[in-house]
Amino acid sequence: MLNNKKAISTVVATVLIILITVAAVAILWATVMPLISDKLSGANDDCSKAQMGLQVITENGKTCINSTNYVVSVQIARDSEAYNLTGVKVLGYDSNGNTVGSASVKVGIPAAGEQKTIITTGVSLTNAVKVGIVPLVGSSYSACGAPQQKTALITCVA
Repeated sequence: MLNNKKAISTVVATVLIILITVAAVAILWATVMPLISDKLSGANDDCSKAQMGLQVITENGKTCINSTNYVVSVQIARDSEAYNLTGVKVLGYDSNGNTVGSASVKVGIPAAGEQKTIITTGVSLTNAVKVGIVPLVGSSYSACGAPQQKTALITCVA
């Protein structure tokens, strides 16, 4: 009697293994993707808000370059929107639009609704005639794209 029992074929076994694997991947995907997309959308959200919410102020002469040591001062205004701004990258440009240097400033960053002047201490931006800023967001100081505007520099008045 034992000889009359039939086992499942190798084709059916293979199809079942593939279906179980696909189901496991689908369950894992449905579990992990919301966690990853929440993290990614948060950083992108902060970048979008920061790019729109930061502005270089030029009216009062505080956005300027020191003609002796080529240290750049940039006055930045931040809107009242809440986002995780952790720093600002200052880029200097020559008269041809080429980058002549950059400095990441992670202290003295304006809070929501504030204006502050940041200084590129320790970094010389020789030949810079324009400046642009890139927001840094999150604990990893992620840079948010390219500068939205390039602002002409004047010589700082002592």
